[in-house]
Amino acid sequence: MTHQCCKFMARIHRPAFFVNGISFGTGKRRSFSSALLLGLTLSALPLLTSRGSAQATPNFGPNVSIITPDMPSATIQSKLDSLSQEAQFSTNRHAVLFMPGTYSVQAQVGYYESVSGLGESPNDVTINGSIEQNEVDEFGALTTIFWRSIENMRENSPTTLQWGVSQGISFRRMQVNGAMELTNAACNFSSGGFISDTVVTGNLNSCSQQQWYTRNSQIGSWSGSNWNMVFSGVEGAPFSNYPSNTFTVLPTTPVSREKPFLYVDKRNRFNVFVPTLQEGSSGITWSHGLDHGYSLPIDDFFIAQPSTPVTQINRALAEGKNLILTPGIYPLQGSINITRPNTVVLGLGYPTLVPQTGTAAITVADVDGVRLAALLIDAGPVNSPVLMQVGSSQSWFGNQNGGRPSHHLNPTSLNDVFFRIGGGTPGTATTTLQIDSNDVILDNIWAWRADHGNGVGWTVNVAEHGVIVNGDNVTALGLAVEHYEQAQVQWNGERGETIFYQSELPYDPPSQSAWMDGSANGYPSYVVAPQVKNHTAYGMGVYSFFNQGVDIVEDSGISVPNTPGVTVTHAVSVFLPGSGSITHVVDEAGGSVQSGTQTSFLPFYQGAPCTFGCPIAPAAPGDLKAAIVSSNQIDLSWRPSFSPGVRYSVFRGMSSGFAPSASDLVYSGVIGTSYTDNAVNPGTTYYYVVEATNDSGTSGASNEATAAIPSTGGVISQDVIDISAGGPANGSWVADEDFTGGTATSTGASVNTSLVANPAPQSVYQHNRFGPMTYTIPGLTPNGKYVVDLHFAETFWTAPGQREFNVLINGKEVLRNFDIIAYAGKIDTAVVQSLSAIADSTGTITIQFTVGAADNPQINGIEIGLLCKTNCPAAPAAPKKLTATEASTKQINLTWSASATPGVTYSVFRSQEPGFATTAASELASGLTGTTYSDTSANPATTYYYAVAALNQAGLSVATNEASITTLTAGGAIASDVLDINAGGAAVGSWAADEDFSGGTATSTSAAVNTSKIPNPAPEAVYQTNRFGPMTYTIPGLTPGASYIVDLHFAETFWTAPGQRLFNVLINGSQVLTNYDIFASAGGEFIATVQSFAVTADNTGTLTIQFVVGAADNPQINGIEVGKAK
Repeated sequence: MTHQCCKFMARIHRPAFFVNGISFGTGKRRSFSSALLLGLTLSALPLLTSRGSAQATPNFGPNVSIITPDMPSATIQSKLDSLSQEAQFSTNRHAVLFMPGTYSVQAQVGYYESVSGLGESPNDVTINGSIEQNEVDEFGALTTIFWRSIENMRENSPTTLQWGVSQGISFRRMQVNGAMELTNAACNFSSGGFISDTVVTGNLNSCSQQQWYTRNSQIGSWSGSNWNMVFSGVEGAPFSNYPSNTFTVLPTTPVSREKPFLYVDKRNRFNVFVPTLQEGSSGITWSHGLDHGYSLPIDDFFIAQPSTPVTQINRALAEGKNLILTPGIYPLQGSINITRPNTVVLGLGYPTLVPQTGTAAITVADVDGVRLAALLIDAGPVNSPVLMQVGSSQSWFGNQNGGRPSHHLNPTSLNDVFFRIGGGTPGTATTTLQIDSNDVILDNIWAWRADHGNGVGWTVNVAEHGVIVNGDNVTALGLAVEHYEQAQVQWNGERGETIFYQSELPYDPPSQSAWMDGSANGYPSYVVAPQVKNHTAYGMGVYSFFNQGVDIVEDSGISVPNTPGVTVTHAVSVFLPGSGSITHVVDEAGGSVQSGTQTSFLPFYQGAPCTFGCPIAPAAPGDLKAAIVSSNQIDLSWRPSFSPGVRYSVFRGMSSGFAPSASDLVYSGVIGTSYTDNAVNPGTTYYYVVEATNDSGTSGASNEATAAIPSTGGVISQDVIDISAGGPANGSWVADEDFTGGTATSTGASVNTSLVANPAPQSVYQHNRFGPMTYTIPGLTPNGKYVVDLHFAETFWTAPGQREFNVLINGKEVLRNFDIIAYAGKIDTAVVQSLSAIADSTGTITIQFTVGAADNPQINGIEIGLLCKTNCPAAPAAPKKLTATEASTKQINLTWSASATPGVTYSVFRSQEPGFATTAASELASGLTGTTYSDTSANPATTYYYAVAALNQAGLSVATNEASITTLTAGGAIASDVLDINAGGAAVGSWAADEDFSGGTATSTSAAVNTSKIPNPAPEAVYQTNRFGPMTYTIPGLTPGASYIVDLHFAETFWTAPGQRLFNVLINGSQVLTNYDIFASAGGEFIATVQSFAVTADNTGTLTIQFVVGAADNPQINGIEVGKAK
């Protein structure tokens, strides 16, 4: 983890000394250094203290299980299996502590179970197998998989690690070698969770997760996006394009402090490591050992059992002890009172505190540096005005500055603290958590008024507020507050910040009148008080599920004051099954959600425009350079941005001039000014740009750097063996042989081979073998040199990133995360990778296909031959001087100068984006022998970009210059409207509700649509509804034979890239649009665009507009505007 500040100033009322800025009383011994790997077993019960005497194993009570490497695996497995069987509202609690060592287990983590490694580093406890959560609840889902955690271990799972959980969980300080999914193997529904200080080397897939918060971690890659996925300080976070994807990505976490944890040092002594404050941080804290905090010996802790009287606990705290709460349920006859600065309270195995007499469970004085971690607090049988209070509502009296004291150098922090009102046991509390201290950090908090379990009902588990914040500069990192009966979060302090908020409204208001905030319908879930001048919130989600059979309305999910210093970035309202609605996302902004409209996304809200001290996006990095290190490595370096607090995102494209997007992101959160790209392959040209990001925004792109990795193969002069993988013999290609593993399959679809210089027969590309497999090909010359051409055609997946795999030849990796679609351009298109190989001493070439980042490997054909050395064909010279001229609104004529290489053919490529790649995805025509071409499939009012390349037996040439042209409109300006139809929607203004149609299906979105790119847009609501599918609009009542202008209004609100929706449009039988692409024409998703046509009504006064399927997916129309020309 990088940081700008790591300070801690303690106030202790005795003579003190300082180490690295940390104040310690002279009467205590503490260790502040990294310790070494330790292997400790239960047989080593006498532990050495710092004075060399024997230290007894701490008495953690009967509910703590210490696991040691010398225990039989079967014994460990049996123990873990038994502990994972608790019911959702069991009264049992368990902590499992693994001593440093290596273990082979395959176990689940159950309710009220915390599993932790006792090493100084996660790598000190290795699990070969998995400790995971792969079970479902009694409803066959994961939405009630609560209250469990795992921490400080390394997991080497043979398959994807499953962590299918919802709220009240923690996944901290972990090293996961391989892929991980935030669900079970069946991808059942799951609802939220938290990861911090963790490395996941493979892909982290959210799958069914509705929302998730990941902070200060490193991940190989991310996939999955439902409602609210939030990242802060995460290296490898995905590209944010909200709301096309629901990613909120902050390059750093503004302020944080990791959870304290138990460990054993190199002398077999138990300690608690206490992390210190981090500001502007990203990545993990443990890459260099225990250097982000200090250690406290176990003797500094009072270890409480559930039967320990609260008076005894408070006496120990007053005497200067820290506190460990062992697993169990604590029926408190009063509050646990923390009055001394720097006190650490650490729970093991979900200790559950239940006040019995109407007091708080815990109170914390307004002092520096208190740490509260891993606690579960239940409301008790007598109403508590507040369950936990940090600071005092009167703490400002007597302060010379007239306010609460500042703790910004050493704040109080709460890590993994969870609350319940009902569910576990009947109880009530007016407010669950009240913050009356400045600078407090709330890290992974869940406050839950139970919707099921024990003591549940509108007048039974009564609770008004989940969290009230009165302190200033309070930061919430992962805040879930649910089902409270009034404002669930009431934020009264200045300069607060929330990163990730999850809230379900109460399920059970019996009537609207029972749930009114004055004259307003319902209570906003998250309320920032009117007097607050500065507040920031990111990644906010409010959900409704009113289950009483009554239509309950909430006017606004979030309420903030009308001031420029208060901003909400990325907020969503969600309607879950039930009744009622949420009218707005924030105040009066954002669309409503109700039955039929599940989500409404609001990218940004600011009550008033910023006029002073406004955020400024960082300056772009520069001088980007790309250096080829090997056929599988390119090193990048760049000049840094001069803006503060930046992290860098690296983008890679397959064509020059590409615009950085989610599909181009290689890695994000890069701290330095260099990056090594190991996921490159030979025979490929790559283009790179780098952007800088900080909390104020994202810079423009750097200069573009390019690196062309040469092929390691070459032209084959004589074939030795050709294998049709998964298929039959065809000509010189033999039937599949010499393989182990994999599964054969085939397709009947025709495969485009036009861009392969010497393609295999069509049937080779129509058959393949997929899955992990090995081809062991004998009978070659020992130590002989060969060219291996691997033939591929993707016939299943339709987009890049869906199949990525590795290839090794004789043990050496030659292709890494190879993506057939990315190289070929589209489905059902042939592509070849040419590689060099040397047969081993037995005359064998071994080719392994292994799983990479996505799905299974696949191979269609293996061609092995001798490298051409004399009279070999050379790659053709590029044609030149391409020009484009408009012949009509539907025809463009191209001309170019011939290639200097004789005997070539030409391929023409077209795109609606500049800098496009000349692949099958953009190929318009092939096999041309002349130097002209007429494109008769153009559409009016559209800008096109063209390129031409030459092809011979050596391959495809470099492309010509790029020629562009914009066709004229086929319509014109409308002077007066005759009829406006809101396709798929209700009436809005002059636009009539959908009519005169046959076929198609209506749908809608609540996402905002940009209408600024067209001169006379329809109302935004028109672009938020549409009709899709094959359909016809038959519009009567016009003047027979009269001339009209028809404007067709479109906005792509489903697909996220060009080429995913292509359809045709006919007006009165004449085709006016061919393979029309809304996304490409508009320049993106959620952007309005219009096509205009001059037409004539038929002799019955009718216009007939047909929308028919083209090259991809279904037609779509948002609005039809018929009018008279000016």
